[in-house]
Amino acid sequence: TLDALPIETVSDFKIRRLGVFGQTSMNLIELEGGKTYPQHYHENSDTEVFIIRGKGYLVLDGDPIPYHASEHFSIPRGMWHGFLPSEPTLFLSEQNPQSKDPVTGVEDLHFA
Repeated sequence: TLDALPIETVSDFKIRRLGVFGQTSMNLIELEGGKTYPQHYHENSDTEVFIIRGKGYLVLDGDPIPYHASEHFSIPRGMWHGFLPSEPTLFLSEQNPQSKDPVTGVEDLHFA
């Protein structure tokens, strides 16, 4: 079950790392409802976000875009993005290349 996967917290994002497939990392991300997840960007990774459950806003370059379960968003590297979940949210994050450097362990996660 998913509960067997450890939760890693990175800047308030609760991450369950599913694995790296080729150069692509797949992670389940859990967000708390009513919390602000500040805008950030990935310098080296393109991101695909697949909303599994929850509702709220994905903020892309300062513009809030409503989201709900079953939606998909493509976020190119360098684009600022953050989350304003109105209810608990779970999404699949696919990052290519992987966002966590396999040698240094440093996340490709940059905040203002």
